[in-house]
Amino acid sequence: MVYELSKRLDRGELYYNKIKTQIERNTINEIVKKDKIIVAFITYSTSVWIGDELYTILRKSKKFEPYILVMANYNGQNERMLEEEYKKLHNFYKKKNMNIIDTYDIHKKKSKKMHNLNIKPDVCIWMTPWINVFNRDLRIDRFFLNTLHTYIPYGFMIADNVENTFVYHQYNLKIHNLVWKDFEESLLSLKMAKKYNFLKGKNAVYTGYPKMDKYFEKEEQSYNVWEELQRRIGNNSAKKIIYAPHHSLDIEDEVCFSTFAVNYREIIKLARKYKEETVWVFRPHPLLKYKAILFGLFKDEKEWEMYENEWNSLENAQVLCDGEYSSLFKNSDGMILDSVSFLAEYLYVNKPLLFLKRTEQRFNDFGQLLLGVHYTCDGKDIYSINKFIKNVIINQQDDNYNVRKVFFEKYLNYYNALGENAAKNIYLEIEHGLIGGK
Repeated sequence: MVYELSKRLDRGELYYNKIKTQIERNTINEIVKKDKIIVAFITYSTSVWIGDELYTILRKSKKFEPYILVMANYNGQNERMLEEEYKKLHNFYKKKNMNIIDTYDIHKKKSKKMHNLNIKPDVCIWMTPWINVFNRDLRIDRFFLNTLHTYIPYGFMIADNVENTFVYHQYNLKIHNLVWKDFEESLLSLKMAKKYNFLKGKNAVYTGYPKMDKYFEKEEQSYNVWEELQRRIGNNSAKKIIYAPHHSLDIEDEVCFSTFAVNYREIIKLARKYKEETVWVFRPHPLLKYKAILFGLFKDEKEWEMYENEWNSLENAQVLCDGEYSSLFKNSDGMILDSVSFLAEYLYVNKPLLFLKRTEQRFNDFGQLLLGVHYTCDGKDIYSINKFIKNVIINQQDDNYNVRKVFFEKYLNYYNALGENAAKNIYLEIEHGLIGGK
């Protein structure tokens, strides 16, 4: 209520920040008296998970007790799809042996009320700004007033829309202005928070992006899908390609990036064409299945599954729809995509990337700079896609290598800039913020 009223006032951000800061100080004074501080990670998809390290640091500390609040995704899915995704999400964290709090009752087919969750979080870590995908009773503005909220973006925010207003959804939604600390993944995102946010970025902190921490670590030996695919085709030097299409097919979508409708058949043909020299992973955006059916590209789930089966039936390809992907990126040789955040994320491995364009695509300040360091072509231009596979990936003629490296060091290498990985930076921000009362 205070936030909404403040937006209508001249210099309302000053009044709002003063009230918000006082409430946070009062809350901190209550929290620090506790023997254990309950920290809740808010998650509705494996794709937004930021990695295990921050959870582990909190669990090992003497002061904090972390939990995973598994949330149901009400974003237009039917009941069966909602429950399937919820079970998958629950099992994802169960396998990690994490403390799980279920917020959805599978048997009663409805979300629980806040007071029925059996815990009262002191600090929440939100990993999506899209609070409307949650049941109304579990949205950020329905939490207890004496809970501190923080936000970690689910990816790099680089998209815009035709009206150039989407950037405000990335930096000026309710969640950005309600949280105690808004953790920024890059210097560019910190700059945009200060530029576009109602609070002028007063709660924004540059920490780096926890999902990227693994790229600064030596990889442990584990199951490698690429090696399995190379064994299948009998070529352990086959080039490894990721195909990662976005979900925004419809011109009526707020942002419109996906070229999938005009090339999904042709790209699978290219995978067949280079079946002896390349291996592929089809990594669609988690929402693409639902959006492709809604768009009419596929009649129903069965038809979508038939397309996935086409990929899986290839000796040199496999479908991977969810889960963590740092190992996939690290061990790949290149990517073809029209996805958004991956434009920045893939720079952490400095491999060549081909971005597929369409006329409706728009980029914010960060995205415009990013696009300049990658290979691009029209999504309909199969000739250029083929040329990228042949020349850049197979023949390794990567002319953009040094350009990408310079950009990464300037804008994205937070470990070098801050001296710690993002998980540790965020932990210290929370710990010092509570102990120091700020």
